[in-house]
Amino acid sequence: MRLALLASLCASLCFPACSRHPAASPIYTFSYGPDPAQRCHFYLPSNPSPQSRPLAVVVHGGAWRDGSPEEIAAAGLFQPLLDRGFLVAAPAYRLAPAHRAPAAAVDLRNAIAAAARLCPRFSGDPARLLLAGFSAGAHLALLAATAPPGAVPSPIARPAAIVSFWGISDLPALLEDPRTRSLATAWLPDPFPYELPSLLSPLRYADRTLVPVLAFHSRHDPLVPFSQSRSLVEAIDAAGGRATLIELDHRSHAPAAPAVQLLYARVFEFLEQTTPNLLP
Repeated sequence: MRLALLASLCASLCFPACSRHPAASPIYTFSYGPDPAQRCHFYLPSNPSPQSRPLAVVVHGGAWRDGSPEEIAAAGLFQPLLDRGFLVAAPAYRLAPAHRAPAAAVDLRNAIAAAARLCPRFSGDPARLLLAGFSAGAHLALLAATAPPGAVPSPIARPAAIVSFWGISDLPALLEDPRTRSLATAWLPDPFPYELPSLLSPLRYADRTLVPVLAFHSRHDPLVPFSQSRSLVEAIDAAGGRATLIELDHRSHAPAAPAVQLLYARVFEFLEQTTPNLLP
């Protein structure tokens, strides 16, 4: 399903510091591996609740070679989830060029598994799991839930729904386009096995995408082509799954942080329609 959101959104490649929400502070940080990058933060809603909370794992972007969960927090992008009552887990992961594919994908699966084990300490319910990611982080989130262990050798994540913000789904398509080839080669090993880009592409696993997927993407994205989200949503729909693409109209890769925060209203609307038990 494709929907158009014809809003005038100010855009920038990275989320600017300005925000409608203050930056959240983590209540607990844990390591899920020996590398310093293998860490994850928990953020707790300010409103106490006697009931269990759904767990949202939010994955930062940065082309697999940059970015951090702290940047998402500074932009206020956890706050809409916290205000709604989610416990938020924000993992970091090993980055290229020091750590090439599939390191980040393996890390995210391990981080999700560790967050699921630990979240009951903070009244989190690992059975009510939302995965959300930005750009390369959306690629990793989608891959965590769909790729077989032979492609990403770590436990498969079992979310109730996935949200992709201007995500990557098709590495071979990035490699075929001279404008985007460097985006993929910066993460892939050099040289890389012929089959590896396909094995690390969520599009390959559209028929294994068993939970609802909501994708946001601008038709004018100059970095990650709009077709990356369109092809994924069309393939999931064709395989009998449920996916929705909301078309945006800003002219950069990511809109400014306040505009992203406004998109969460569409996220919650989607979850109410598809997985109401996931919401607090």
